Amino acid sequence: MSNVQPGILSAQQYVSAYVTKVSTDISTIVLEPEDKATISYINTLARFIARARGIVITRSAEFINTQGEKIQFYEPVEIQIEEPYRALQQLRVLARSLCMVMSHECVGRQELQLLKDVAISSMPADRALLLSVVASENKMWSAKEVSDSLGISHRTALRQLDELVSLRVLRKQGQGAGLSNVYTVVEEFSEFLYSGVEFLSRLIASPTVTQTTQGVLV
Repeated sequence: MSNVQPGILSAQQYVSAYVTKVSTDISTIVLEPEDKATISYINTLARFIARARGIVITRSAEFINTQGEKIQFYEPVEIQIEEPYRALQQLRVLARSLCMVMSHECVGRQELQLLKDVAISSMPADRALLLSVVASENKMWSAKEVSDSLGISHRTALRQLDELVSLRVLRKQGQGAGLSNVYTVVEEFSEFLYSGVEFLSRLIASPTVTQTTQGVLV
């Protein structure tokens, strides 16, 4: 006699029946090709994943500022970023698979929103948390503002921010006059990080939307 609880057994049967139906129907589904705006968006997500998951090897360094204070910081000694093609392939497969499961004719807003969530969640958790603060408002952020928002040390926030600068996800700008550096999302990724469902709706509604990146990977 099976030890599987009735509720679990019932769920297994429903899932099995659904998967069987999808596998049967999938051979009859013909998806419409993605338009240029959708392809550009998925390409951008693939590049974001490649950079956001990159490895930055740093070493501690220091300098004396104009006030005679010793300032410690981390400088990158090696940066490893893989090519985005594997991520791109996985995103395309995911987008088209979702279309088939939901009986959609082409990749649309729902699929792209999920792809965006997958792209952001694929990066290390500490980076994702820090980026969620920087992307919460389109402005220049100081390390102190980020550290206060997350409840982490200023030094930790600074190191993580500079890692994302090295990976070309954020850009850093000096303010001069002894003021601290400030950070914001690079232009290439700003459109999808600063915007949500509304932007995706416009993207699908208008195939001629301005592309945020140059060139197409697919």
